[in-house]
Amino acid sequence: DPSASPFLNIYIIQFQHWFPIFGSMTAVSFAAFLQLAVMKGCFKFGIRFFLIDLHPLKFNKTSTHSFMCNLAIYLCTTFSVVHLLVNAFAEYARYTDIAGIFIQVRYLDFFTIFFDNRIFEILFLLFAALTSIWFAFSGPRDRPASAAKLRASLLADSSSIEMRQNLSSSSSKYIIIHRLLLLMR
Repeated sequence: DPSASPFLNIYIIQFQHWFPIFGSMTAVSFAAFLQLAVMKGCFKFGIRFFLIDLHPLKFNKTSTHSFMCNLAIYLCTTFSVVHLLVNAFAEYARYTDIAGIFIQVRYLDFFTIFFDNRIFEILFLLFAALTSIWFAFSGPRDRPASAAKLRASLLADSSSIEMRQNLSSSSSKYIIIHRLLLLMR
């Protein structure tokens, strides 16, 4: 299927003749941009079941299981990003190995229905529309950083350092252990 506009393909092919590495750098930078967008989506949206955060990514509060679930989503979307790039740069990636792999996958009995009816593209547009509607009505979840909270956390850290220095000068090891346990709470 020819693309609607061959602008990107012509752009990359022209620069490929002028400076060979520039065409590859353009395609790689576009792929990196898409992967970073997916990563930002995982940080901002995470894995949710309706309104419940199942595996949120929060600074210094992310469990290993949540990190691995988000990594699995990131790796699953890598296949979709590569598929999008092969379709977007069809003329540029014509004789590459990945184009040959996708041609073979396209004509497998099971996947022929999906490719012929453009199910993957329709699902992509559907999810993009639903996500846009969701964020349009739910509003931003980000909160601006508070200077007062930052100052309070820095003061708390400096007071705990002073307390640890005072503990090291104490002679009783039981008092030290007790105070350390209180600090860990």
